Formats: sequence, structure tokens, C-alpha cells
Amino acid sequence: MEPYDIKNLNNRFAHITNISVQKEHPGFFHQREHKILSFDQLRGYLQEKQPIHDSPRDLVEEVIKPQIKGALRSALMAAEGKLDERRGQFSLLGADMLITQGSGIEDFGVSLLEFNKNPDLELHNKELSRILPPLIRETLDIVLEVERGTDASRPQCIEGFEYLYDQQDI
Repeated sequence: MEPYDIKNLNNRFAHITNISVQKEHPGFFHQREHKILSFDQLRGYLQEKQPIHDSPRDLVEEVIKPQIKGALRSALMAAEGKLDERRGQFSLLGADMLITQGSGIEDFGVSLLEFNKNPDLELHNKELSRILPPLIRETLDIVLEVERGTDASRPQCIEGFEYLYDQQDI
């Protein structure tokens, strides 16, 4: 939200922050549409800021998304057996990712900054308003389907979501 200044390390808005911190900034309301992006918006931003003319590849689909999925999958596998498991309960985790860019298409990197145990579910902008209601609805549908035991197989993802990790696959 604000430029980083090493002389003012207490300015929370100048550091990498998640939406729960950003929303406290006085200018957040006017900038909120640019703070959480869809993959299409990210693709447009990257093409505008750093066009990669020598490659017809889709940077988001071929480089960034696989790295995001890999980082999330690795973290979930590392946490196997360390998360509370109670019948009839579930956790909805948020994940903050950092995308770094280089000079070429292969130089982009993705890092997992943190998981949020209690992610902010407020509908701050159009993208969150588009994605959060179906995410919550599908999460509850999956939990209820598993609780009812209606199908021995994995519940189907809908609304464009996908499984990244399933404990049954281990």
C-alpha cells in the first residue's frame, strides 16, 4: 500500500501484507480492485508490465500456476499428521503467495509466504465476491457429503476448483 522505507520499519502498510492488514489503510477502498487479482487479471498485468515477446507460452498457466500448486501440495504433505482431524469438522485455510519475476519466462518464481488458519472471508472486491461464495458452498457440500457417507469415492469439485492434495492418494 505504501513504499518500503528502511527508516520506518514500523509502517505495516509498507511490508508484504495480507488483505486483513491492507484493509485498514485509508486508501484501501479506492485501490481494493488491484489488491487481489484473478489469474486473468494477473496475466494482463504481467503482459502490460513485462511483455515476453519471444515466447507464445502462457506464463500464468505454464509457469506460475504449476508452482503455486506445487508449493501448496508440498506444504500440505509436510503437515500430514500434524493437523487436527476430528470427524465432522474441517478447516478452510488461506494461503498467501509471493510471485517474483525475472527477465525471462523461466525466471518467474512462486513462494508460499504463509497459511492463514482463519482467512479473511469479507467480499472486499469483485474477484473475492466472485470466488468466495462458491468456495464456501463447495467446501460445505464436500464436508456434508463426506459426513453423510453417500459416496465412497472422492467428492467432485465444481465451480472451477480442483483437488491439489488428497490424503487417500498417499
